[in-house]
Amino acid sequence: MSDLLQHLLSSDGFMPHGYCYLWDPGLVRLHLASDALIALSYTSIPFTLAYVVRKRKDIPFDWMILCFGLFIIACGATHYMEIWTLWRPTYWLSGIIKAVTALASVPTAILLIRLVPNALAIPTPQQLHKANEELSRAHAALEERVLQRTAELTRKNEELAAEIAERKRVQEALARSELRFRRLLDAGIIGIITADIHGNIMEANDAFLQMVGYSTDDVRSGKVRWDAMTPEEWRHLDDRAIQQLQVTGTAAAWEKEYFRKDGARVPILLGVTILDSPAECVAFVVDLTERKRAEAALRESEARKTAVMEAALDAILLLDHEGKIIDFNPAAQKTFGYAGAEVLGRPLGEMLIPSSERERHQDGFRHYLETAQGSVVSERVEVTAMRKDGTEFPAEVAVVRIRSQGPAIFTGYIRDITLRRKAAEAEMLRAAKEAAEEANAELEAFSYSVAHDLRTPLRAINGFSSALLEDLGDKLNPEARDHLNRIMIGADRMAHLIDALLGLARLTRTDPRPERVDLTQLAHSVMAQIRSVDARRTVEFVAAEGLVDQGDPQLLRALMENLLGNAWKFTAKQDDARIEFGREEYDGMPAYYVRDNGAGFDMTHVGKLFAPFRRLHAAEDYEGTGIGLATVHRIVRRHGGRIWAEGRENLGAIFHFTLSAAQQAAKVPGARSWMQAR
Repeated sequence: MSDLLQHLLSSDGFMPHGYCYLWDPGLVRLHLASDALIALSYTSIPFTLAYVVRKRKDIPFDWMILCFGLFIIACGATHYMEIWTLWRPTYWLSGIIKAVTALASVPTAILLIRLVPNALAIPTPQQLHKANEELSRAHAALEERVLQRTAELTRKNEELAAEIAERKRVQEALARSELRFRRLLDAGIIGIITADIHGNIMEANDAFLQMVGYSTDDVRSGKVRWDAMTPEEWRHLDDRAIQQLQVTGTAAAWEKEYFRKDGARVPILLGVTILDSPAECVAFVVDLTERKRAEAALRESEARKTAVMEAALDAILLLDHEGKIIDFNPAAQKTFGYAGAEVLGRPLGEMLIPSSERERHQDGFRHYLETAQGSVVSERVEVTAMRKDGTEFPAEVAVVRIRSQGPAIFTGYIRDITLRRKAAEAEMLRAAKEAAEEANAELEAFSYSVAHDLRTPLRAINGFSSALLEDLGDKLNPEARDHLNRIMIGADRMAHLIDALLGLARLTRTDPRPERVDLTQLAHSVMAQIRSVDARRTVEFVAAEGLVDQGDPQLLRALMENLLGNAWKFTAKQDDARIEFGREEYDGMPAYYVRDNGAGFDMTHVGKLFAPFRRLHAAEDYEGTGIGLATVHRIVRRHGGRIWAEGRENLGAIFHFTLSAAQQAAKVPGARSWMQAR
């Protein structure tokens, strides 16, 4: 062995390889560097391949990589020998190493040729990329399915948990229901039985047994049957309930009666529902004895109330908390003119209270509801009420609250006090009339006394003045005669005034004696009388035809004499004087008038027009006593009428008057153009 090794390492007379390069330094260095680098590279590559195979055990054909490593190591050894043989001609060793390299490379080449088909079968990067994408999609789809399956499993788990919770809740509710049912059964508040549709009662609580007078032993022995306890006249309702039970499982509650054990009857309210078995049911039984008694008492109370409402002479009505009418008795219907159906459910303020009072009523009602304080409730007051036709009348009202808890209910008692008012007014009028008559009598006596006392000196003044003129007229100068004439004229005027005052006093004490009077004819008669006194004047007079009314002929003649006389007097300065007597309608009511185109008057002084001795014109312009229009005013009042006037200076005047209470309803135009005198 040692000989072989020595032989391999010996030179055996060979020359180093450097001689072949002629020991050219550059050439030697070139081969030296190249072989060194190749040898180092061949040496490092196998280690890298071995590291990769070790780390990636999943790489296919790893044995091929090991073969390549062995081959490369052998190749590297040959290059090491090339460097070695530059100086040491051990060519046998070099040849052996190359032989080893050949032995390593030939199997590697053969194996590589056999490996080529398998190597070609390895996917390309594009194929790997595509396969990777498909794998990613498959992975995503798999994850989607996993998520869906997970969600489905989660939902199923939740449903299962919910079902378990619901079953638990139902079981707890059933347990609570059974507990409540048992407590209800034992509480004795309501009768409860379990029975079948054939009449058998299997179980009954104490409340039911007390209701019908039986014992628990009676139920257990089968002596208590609901069909036997039911009177004959109620059994058709039981049959109908059984049919309803068989169809719907529940029978609507119905009223009937049971026979008690002692034979007495007890009214009940019965409700039934089917249990588990179609023939078995549970019934709830309420004793209606107290309710029936209360209903009977209520009916009796309602009957009494109805009798009172029907028989009452005063109007009685009921109001709810909103002020709406909920009952309206016959007397109220008669008083207000409404049928009951017309006012029920309607607000009191809209139906029975005048529009001028409604807002005050509503405010007062609202104030009472808010504060429980008011001037009407629990008090007796007088108010103005309104009928269906809109007419108003005085009423005495008392309102009582009849429900203290919950929404308020009020009873209103209303009495028409028109007759009482009229009686009171009549009594006041009678007293006033008596006082007036007494005052008038005193005034008349005083007037006659004054007239008598005044007439004597007046006659003396007039007589002595006349005697002086007759006896000494020739001896008196014109101024003295003028003074005596003025004294006589003043005395005559004073006598006329006294006569006018006495006439006015007589009007006050004289009662009118009404009869049918032709006013048209009366006007023509008076005008003819006036014309006869002053025949020199030409005055156009027009009187409407057919004016007829009721009144005292003498007083109406005095009225015409004064009104037409005034018109005649105040048209004296008009060349085309015109006087008209007629009748016009004011708001559907008749009113007579006397119109002229004379001097007229200033409307600012119209308030003085009908006062005694209040003249609007100077005595030297128009003569008169100042009593005429006061006399007219008093005559109109004595007839129950009214008089008013309108005038404009130098454009004439018009006097309107009515003669009855019905005509008084005629409205007087506004104060700026008309004046009402009463």
